[in-house]
Amino acid sequence: MKRAAEPGPGLRTLWALTWERGNGRRRLVVLGCLTSLLAPVFPLLQPLIVRDIVEGAGAERALLAPVLLLAAVTLSEAVFTGVQVYLLKRLAESTVVDTRQALIRRLLRLPVVEYDRRRLGDLISRLSTDTSLLRSVISNGVFDIISAVLLGAGSVVVLAFIDPLLLAVTLSSVLLAAVALWALMSSLRRISRTAQEHVGRMTAEFERALHGVRTIRVFDATEREYARVASRADDAYRAGLQLSRREAVVQPAVTTSIQIAIFMVLLVGGYRVSEGSMALGDLVAFLLYLFSVVLPLNQASRAITTVQVGLAAIDRSAEVLSIPTEQEAAEAARAAENASEARAALAGGRLRTAPAVITDDPGPHPLVEFRDVGFRYFGGPPVLSGTSFTVPRGSRTAVVGPSGGGKSTILALIARFYEPGSGTIRVDGQDIREMSHESLRARLSMVEQDAPVFAGSLRENLRLGAPDASEDALRSALRDVELGALLDHPDGLDRDLGDAGVVLSGGQRQRLAWARALLHDHELLLLDEPTSSVDAETEWSLQRLLSSCGIGTTTVMVAHRLATVVDSDQIIVLDGGGVAAVGTHESLLRDSPLYRTLAAYQGLVDDRTDPVRGLAAEPPSRAGAQGAYG
Repeated sequence: MKRAAEPGPGLRTLWALTWERGNGRRRLVVLGCLTSLLAPVFPLLQPLIVRDIVEGAGAERALLAPVLLLAAVTLSEAVFTGVQVYLLKRLAESTVVDTRQALIRRLLRLPVVEYDRRRLGDLISRLSTDTSLLRSVISNGVFDIISAVLLGAGSVVVLAFIDPLLLAVTLSSVLLAAVALWALMSSLRRISRTAQEHVGRMTAEFERALHGVRTIRVFDATEREYARVASRADDAYRAGLQLSRREAVVQPAVTTSIQIAIFMVLLVGGYRVSEGSMALGDLVAFLLYLFSVVLPLNQASRAITTVQVGLAAIDRSAEVLSIPTEQEAAEAARAAENASEARAALAGGRLRTAPAVITDDPGPHPLVEFRDVGFRYFGGPPVLSGTSFTVPRGSRTAVVGPSGGGKSTILALIARFYEPGSGTIRVDGQDIREMSHESLRARLSMVEQDAPVFAGSLRENLRLGAPDASEDALRSALRDVELGALLDHPDGLDRDLGDAGVVLSGGQRQRLAWARALLHDHELLLLDEPTSSVDAETEWSLQRLLSSCGIGTTTVMVAHRLATVVDSDQIIVLDGGGVAAVGTHESLLRDSPLYRTLAAYQGLVDDRTDPVRGLAAEPPSRAGAQGAYG
């Protein structure tokens, strides 16, 4: 909660969003300021005209001219107000859509580690709920304050000329209300941000429950999950109630001050008119100007409340916009590393020069190379430690080992979802930290273990990585992965797959992920348990497809079922975060006790005898840290 009390960069961010986003926005800002500056002119003219009408009636003068002038000023004010409202609403909507697009752009480009650290529902609430509050800041907040201050100041100047004594009586009441208002407003932003954070947590919990609603139903946990989300809603309610209490004190305080000021003016002014020391027209004009002072105070109090609440929302948006993107974070890390190397070189009395690329093998580079790579999740225990291996170009490489040994982490590091904590990863001889994420990923495809399917049509899912693929290519890819039956649906490729592909079975989702990966032009194919959800016949078909279309493609496949990798060109056995053995299926059965044990438990050797000790094999080691990837 302490974070909510920090001031935050709301005003700076608001200025950047409204002024620094192009000439079209700037024109709207300038027009908004001009209309806010001119808006007080009309209410300042009207009391003077009314005074002339009152005095003219008393003196039995012609009233047509001042009445027509008053009507013209009133009509002009209405037209001007309409134009002002439209301009401010347009500016607000323009700012909101740009802010949402900036948040979407940033949220889709954050480092993967940020999604692991944060609740997705809270990020979504910043895009939806918080940006909606920004609209009120612009259309009903900042510019209202400008107009209110100018109108109030102009009215005070005119009142000083009409009657200084009544002005002193008025200001005594108004200043008391202003002091109270300032004291109450000081904490509104902090309380509002706290309330918005509770809404974000509630949204995150609800998103979590909806995502796993089937599992929740199966385990009869609906009431428990309801209680969990409802508890977050209660927190948001209590914070909102605290904010409402502050606002409830503000409005009555301002209203009471207005009533006291009007009562005092009527009392003192009426007495002076009865004595003849003040003209009735002056009293009427003073009262009208008084409303031009006290009503802006009420308007300003509401606007300040709106701005404080909105700035808290802007703070939360600015927090996301300040997070470096994946590419920015990588560049900053690389710059810090270079600076550290330079300092070390200077400390050693050496001039730093560009390092030469040294390879042990003068021949062609392997496509993928790990050199003493270490990695851990969020400061936890090591998942990989001193891991080194190579993946020859055009080969089929399998990565096997006990659960939690770092197999899927290797694929995540190759795809650069995470940066290694130590060591280097090279693709085609180049350190991947020196490559852009886009250029690296343009060279690879991936089939993930959970095979995500997106809400939308079959066509949209297939074209995710191949937006220009032809109809024939899409249909051919589906038939290649044994999904040709999906084309029999009346909607064909336009069939809606539902949220997360709910209309498909687990096996169909995994095969669809295969089709999507194969459609994407690539030279490196990463497969993470790519056949875990399919039957044996489909698994055999996919393996045959991989062999037939994999000519010239380098494949790295993580697998638990060793039967799917026995014909790989090389198999890397991981254990305890390091490489335990590398070889073919036959050589590993002979030389790697761990691999032979894994094979024995899966029925790939005749017995389960430890080839080293001649004893019954123990279950495979589960050394290695568990992380976001196993």
